[in-house]
Amino acid sequence: MDNSLIISLKFSENRLDTEKGFTMIMELEDILAQIVQEKNLGYLDGNEFCEDTVSFYFYGKNVQEMWKELLPWVIRMPFLPESYATMTINNIQHTISLE
Repeated sequence: MDNSLIISLKFSENRLDTEKGFTMIMELEDILAQIVQEKNLGYLDGNEFCEDTVSFYFYGKNVQEMWKELLPWVIRMPFLPESYATMTINNIQHTISLE
């Protein structure tokens, strides 16, 4: 069974409603998916937009290694302190604040 990594980034109000904001998110998704694929860490299962938050859903055997590879790209985004990542490893959830 694959473990999961969900990255939830919160943005300022209306940031995701602009073409520039949407493009920024889609470019990040492409980069993250490429890293995961190239390093054979698992796969991106998609995203979810919800008002001022976007979440990316990743699955793989070693989500800790995946997080280590993705974090440098994630922290480049202008997200708010309420952002976080959730790893589920062997059915145990670990939440990581991005403050």
